[in-house]
Amino acid sequence: MLLVAAGPGLAADHDWSGSYAGISIGYAADGRDRVSVNPPGTIVGTLITQGPLVAVSLGQNWQNGRTLWGIEAELMGGGIGSDVSDGTIRAATNQDYSAGLRLRLGFLQEESLFYIAGGVELARFGYSVTGGGAAIDTKFSTQGYTIGAGWEQELTDDWSVRAEYRYSTFDSKVLTDGTVTTKATPVYHSVRLGLTTRF
Repeated sequence: MLLVAAGPGLAADHDWSGSYAGISIGYAADGRDRVSVNPPGTIVGTLITQGPLVAVSLGQNWQNGRTLWGIEAELMGGGIGSDVSDGTIRAATNQDYSAGLRLRLGFLQEESLFYIAGGVELARFGYSVTGGGAAIDTKFSTQGYTIGAGWEQELTDDWSVRAEYRYSTFDSKVLTDGTVTTKATPVYHSVRLGLTTRF
């Protein structure tokens, strides 16, 4: 395995540089989108977005001693969504998929990597508000950003396991059926467990 100098008298004998691919599963929770319709200014309730997710990623690492930085692209899907009703009006949302690009900065400690990450994300959502004179049922795309932190542990020279927390938020979107309007404000937290291979 390649030895990389890590400072005076230190050596990092674990080489994480190069390309990698990964797959992860996780769960999104605690997304809060307060739904109101205008007119008449009725508050329907709060969509508590949650659900399972699965993601695939491709990335590139560069290492200098015990410091690692990299770039990662990701495609994610799953069953993230929610619905709420006030008895007359029902609102529902679901995320079809998202694609993102983010930067990672980490510190290596033996076979472990501790990192922070952040970047941009584009997502496709379904959204509906129906009943009480409202007939909104549409899909829209919106951009946002994601930040998070994680830990990665080497299993072999080429394989590692990863655990991560992430916060994702997206630009709000005004939706209308021509008469009634509402504003979608997608946001959620997620935890993930994944497996990566370097090549």
